[in-house]
Amino acid sequence: MDSIPAAQRPFFYIYGHIVPKTEKWTLTRNGFDPVKRHELHARHALKEKLVLDVQEVMSQNDPRYEYTGLGPREFRMLQIHSAPSRTDPISCSLLTWSIDDLPAPFEALSYTWGDAKERHWITIDEKAIDVTPNLISALQQFRRPDQDRLLWVDALCINQQDLPERGSQVLFMDLVYKRAARVVVWLGVAYSQSHLAFELMTKITGVMEADRKAHSDRNSGGEMYRKYTMQQDVVERGLPEQDDPAWLALDALFWRQWFLRIWVVQEVAVPKVALVVCGSDTIDFDAFCDLCDYLHNTALGSMTGLSADRVLALRTARSQYQTNNHASLVTQLISSRTCLATNAADKVFAMLNISKDVPSDPALRPDYHKSPSTVFSDTARVLLAESLDILNFNSDSVWRVHSDMPSWAPDWSAPGSTLARSGTVAGDSSAPNIRFSEDNKVLHLQGRILDKITTVGESYFMFSNARHGKVSNDWYSKKVDKDEILYRFSRHRRWTMWEHMALKLKSYPVTGEDIQTAFQKTLIANANLPPRVVGGTLKPANLEELYTAFRRLQSVEPHLGRDTMTEDDIRIQKDNHDLYGQKVRAAAYGRKIFVTKKGYLGLAPVSAATGYFVAILHGGRTAYVLKKKRNGNYSFVGEAYLHGFMHGQALDDEKYPVEELAIE
Repeated sequence: MDSIPAAQRPFFYIYGHIVPKTEKWTLTRNGFDPVKRHELHARHALKEKLVLDVQEVMSQNDPRYEYTGLGPREFRMLQIHSAPSRTDPISCSLLTWSIDDLPAPFEALSYTWGDAKERHWITIDEKAIDVTPNLISALQQFRRPDQDRLLWVDALCINQQDLPERGSQVLFMDLVYKRAARVVVWLGVAYSQSHLAFELMTKITGVMEADRKAHSDRNSGGEMYRKYTMQQDVVERGLPEQDDPAWLALDALFWRQWFLRIWVVQEVAVPKVALVVCGSDTIDFDAFCDLCDYLHNTALGSMTGLSADRVLALRTARSQYQTNNHASLVTQLISSRTCLATNAADKVFAMLNISKDVPSDPALRPDYHKSPSTVFSDTARVLLAESLDILNFNSDSVWRVHSDMPSWAPDWSAPGSTLARSGTVAGDSSAPNIRFSEDNKVLHLQGRILDKITTVGESYFMFSNARHGKVSNDWYSKKVDKDEILYRFSRHRRWTMWEHMALKLKSYPVTGEDIQTAFQKTLIANANLPPRVVGGTLKPANLEELYTAFRRLQSVEPHLGRDTMTEDDIRIQKDNHDLYGQKVRAAAYGRKIFVTKKGYLGLAPVSAATGYFVAILHGGRTAYVLKKKRNGNYSFVGEAYLHGFMHGQALDDEKYPVEELAIE
């Protein structure tokens, strides 16, 4: 690719969005990257040279701790022995309990293991065992000076080297957290001015309570809190200015490693009480969630550059579990997709105990002898027997981390989004009639081949998260930097290419629409457009007006004609662009437009190419792209939008006969 002239390279290649598969997608794709901000804060933390002040008494001849086996319903409890000095070596014991007969109240620790390369030493029953820096700092923080403390800690209470034990303990780990008197969330030692974050949270809570009281005093309906609309609102309500270091400290807190870990979903969903601890600062987890909800609902978070989305996702999981309204396993897998796991198999195992209606198939039983690819394949096979819905969350092969698995099995370590919406059933709504080959590698099911792809456009990516869907209020400004100019040329080139591809067609064969309308609907996957208030009257959205505003503001020189526009015109242009642009991003981002041999328009995954087929599968929600192999079987490429076919239009058409399709 480096030999290709820059002008001929795909847009996404110029900006480095696609890299060799040996690299992790999390480091390369802004639109799906849950860890870049964490890594930014972590790099700053490393500069602070964190130092552990606990003593470690260990010699080469000291005996190492050896685990003994557990019974079927038994688990271990860590007893941290008291020590008068904070720096004293950490000494513990391991007790064996029955999960059905707890002899004493205990707490459970929720934390992240951290750097496994650096090890520190503690003693258990007077024998040495090594732990990570984050764990030894937690044990030091929670050790009491005058009495022992009972704390369940997964790294020590489960023999991590015994794979069968790990699998069996995972099965009832939810009971441990449910029966704990309290779960202690350890975010880590104090750094990046984390004390400022807790001081700021106290101030925000005060403002939040004042808002709530004012609403109660008014005894009126409407919103509970006043929104923040300008920076002045922040200062007037007693909060620091936007450039105050406390806001950065709070942002750093939100992006600590704990919030990205897969197991914390269960660890905060299940317990009745959870306490967040960072250094010596604490806050109740539910109060922490309330504060994050306030940041989101009042726009204070977006105004100050804070993102509490991960906390709000954890709150949702907690609320669902506590109200016995558990989400399905598929939903849990989707919602936790951006969470991180040292062992990718935990992406599935961590969701089993908090999901409803989990099939009792032995293939879903936690087994750490299996590779992540095998776990993902087994999970897909079990879930596909009930519904084909998970096919819509199957990542494009470009983003797959595990390539040694069938193409029909979603890789839950990779990013994914879906075009499927409520009411969209391109196939039929009946239960799928499927079977698998003897080696479980080939999926056989019924479907219809609709057409072959003959032309594909460039993939739709953007190199700045800030530009997703919306434009800034000063879009009409003539003052732009070089990066902005390059970005404008790139996006203009893409949209122009897509338009030229579509407008070569004279009319749309399925719906009878003019090709311009079909194209405009394809870009947004024919999403519903809400009515707009125009001149004080609620009117249906005008697709042509929305698209015109979108293309104007996506041009190289959107400021042209600005001098003849009123302020209302400017606002309407921006609103129309933002509405249509958000729909485009939801439907087309990470995809490409295509045209088929019969003149159909659609959106397909990045790796779709000419010669690939578009099909519907019986029981499927959307259309799908398949690649035919030399042996006559197919590879699954991903879901697709095919305009005019998303509501079962092909099911009774004899032009598309039913076939048995074999997908490897």
